[in-house]
Amino acid sequence: MNDLLSTAEVADRLGVKPGTVRSWFHRYPELFQEGTHYVNDKGNKLWTGAGFNLFQVRATQDVTQGATGSVAPSVADPIDQQLQPVADAIALAAIEQRLPGLVQGSIHRILNNPTDLDSQKLASMLDRLGQSLGLLQMSKALANGLSIAVAASVKQLEGIPDGRQ
Repeated sequence: MNDLLSTAEVADRLGVKPGTVRSWFHRYPELFQEGTHYVNDKGNKLWTGAGFNLFQVRATQDVTQGATGSVAPSVADPIDQQLQPVADAIALAAIEQRLPGLVQGSIHRILNNPTDLDSQKLASMLDRLGQSLGLLQMSKALANGLSIAVAASVKQLEGIPDGRQ
């Protein structure tokens, strides 16, 4: 969900009244960060996907606990029980936002500036691939050239010239 949602749209998607969404926001202000979960637009809050996810967790808790906005007491720490699903949602949202960039950065580093260990692992993967396909054992020159060829392919896909004609 890349679009911003009004409070009424969040409420509609969750099947609750807009006042319930506003109540949750005011009841748990420490969970919501401006710029991450919402943005202010002329005094109105517009909710991001991460903000909607927090409300979704809250709505799920109310349904499973049969609550009407109050938290049912428990033998275990009730605050931790309430915060854990929110922490999980925040962690997943952070991973979802950051992981693709980290993976892409690692791929570029390995392909453009491989360490000796990276080169050994690439050569080993190519050897196993060649063996599993019943092909002739690939030469070390091919293994060493793999990072250059793949890097050129990635750059070509990204529209970055590789310096060759």
